Amino acid sequence: MAKSTPVAVNFKAKNPETVAALDKLGAMLDRDRSYLLNEALENYVELHQWQIARIQNGLEQVAQGKLASQTKIDKLLGRKK
Repeated sequence: MAKSTPVAVNFKAKNPETVAALDKLGAMLDRDRSYLLNEALENYVELHQWQIARIQNGLEQVAQGKLASQTKIDKLLGRKK
């Protein structure tokens, strides 16, 4: 990934214990708070973008009438009739 110019973001943590835990984790990993917050933010954004894309895809399939049959659902869930 190419390096880009950092953008400053101010952040106020709600819980001082979380900040203390973050700093402890940083010390154990030999990483600073900024590094860990960047990792967390990138993971958060990636996860939620993936989740929203999956939901939108599912809604598009429903709109197109592409639904699983009850038999297929039962089979996937291991249900026997």
